[in-house]
Amino acid sequence: MSALARFLDIPRAAPPHDLEHTLALLDDMRRQIDALGDISRNYGQLNHKLKQRKLQDIHLKLRDMRDDLAQRVVPSIKET
Repeated sequence: MSALARFLDIPRAAPPHDLEHTLALLDDMRRQIDALGDISRNYGQLNHKLKQRKLQDIHLKLRDMRDDLAQRVVPSIKET
């Protein structure tokens, strides 16, 4: 399990498919964060519009994943 999943203390009592989906979301979030690192390493080589589009795409994906993760994790934590 990733460090973020351990940090969030995702309960093991969650149904396996929910836990798998949650872990997949965390992995997707990790990939998006890595993409931010790629942008920062190549920042000077990218034109302004491309930077804006890539950053906006990553922001929207991370926001959607955060919301989905919160909907899955918070109810499980409240039950414990």
